[in-house]
Amino acid sequence: MRRLLASGALGLLLLLPACSDGAGTPAPTSPDLTDESERLTAELTALDTVTSAEVQVRSGATWGQQVVIDAATSSADPGEQLAVLDRLVHAGWDTVAFVPTDVSTVLTAPGGVVLDARDLGFPHQGAGPTGLYERFGPPAANPAWRP
Repeated sequence: MRRLLASGALGLLLLLPACSDGAGTPAPTSPDLTDESERLTAELTALDTVTSAEVQVRSGATWGQQVVIDAATSSADPGEQLAVLDRLVHAGWDTVAFVPTDVSTVLTAPGGVVLDARDLGFPHQGAGPTGLYERFGPPAANPAWRP
């Protein structure tokens, strides 16, 4: 029993320095996901032809690190709709919360037209990090990140 306790104590002594920065200060925290969702929502709602936007920045075991954007545009011009969609997806990629594993974007246009990342050439409704990097470069959360 003593050996077990001694081994446990030794393990803790070895782990504690590895979990700190050596100065006794806590590790920096990432931005609050609710605050980042609200910041992105405000940024996207301010775009000229965006009539509404809702952004969810979320992280979890089920969905990874995901940015979900649901927006509407007043533009009936297909070229402008694609430009708005591109801006929405780019904003999701540039969240400061983390490097997203998925940016899932739906843009609803007049007449019920619905666009998503596939309309920009991505293979799925949710754009993955490799394709996002190829299109927009490194994410704002980590400029050194590479796929």
